Amino acid sequence: MSQMSIPKPTIVCSRVDAASMNIMSHLLEMDEWEKRSFEPLYEDITSIYESGKFLLVEVSIHHIFQDGLDEKLGELGFLPSCFIFASKHKK
Repeated sequence: MSQMSIPKPTIVCSRVDAASMNIMSHLLEMDEWEKRSFEPLYEDITSIYESGKFLLVEVSIHHIFQDGLDEKLGELGFLPSCFIFASKHKK
């Protein structure tokens, strides 16, 4: 388990959303991020990055299926203060 961190805004990016992955790629270039290791492993959480101000969580399924993500991250030692979902938008 990771050491408990301070609450941070948490950006959630989905591997199945091309726009989300593009946003993630740009975010990773804009700041210094540290890839965190974590256990227990959750099938839908593929990676977690932490910067001084934010958490960035990559998930393997669509954002809308992320019920309980705050609890899962809490079990891993990460404290989201709020969630920002990076995704495509259609009319």
